[in-house]
Amino acid sequence: MGKAAVVYVIGLSLIIGIGLANINESSVGSMDTYSTYYGRTMAHNIALAAANIATHQILFNSTFSSTISGDFGGGTYNVVFHDTGSGATYTKFMTVESYYNAGGGVLKDTVAAVFRRVTFARYAWFTDAEKNGYWGSTGKAGPY
Repeated sequence: MGKAAVVYVIGLSLIIGIGLANINESSVGSMDTYSTYYGRTMAHNIALAAANIATHQILFNSTFSSTISGDFGGGTYNVVFHDTGSGATYTKFMTVESYYNAGGGVLKDTVAAVFRRVTFARYAWFTDAEKNGYWGSTGKAGPY
């Protein structure tokens, strides 16, 4: 009976020890996952902010094509423009690279955008006639 109790205690201690080691590993791993996610999110947010800054420059000056670099949110960004075509086929490409130092290494994110001229006819609504289709308070249709 004494030997069985010793084997039982050693086995139970071994099972509990393995379980606690797995719990500890999971908690440390979740913190690593969280910090990596935070760093990637910050790198992406820096890239989006830089893209908004560059878009603002293009909005007020369509010929703007210089490189934009800067610091934002604890990281850096670099915006590069490429122009192709002319006239109706004119297209401007924008590439934004952002870098964020997450402590363990530098994380990089890239955002790309394309700007091209389109005619406003694309947004037109072509119909034969525009008629009022509301219903009055009496339940009758409108004047048409």
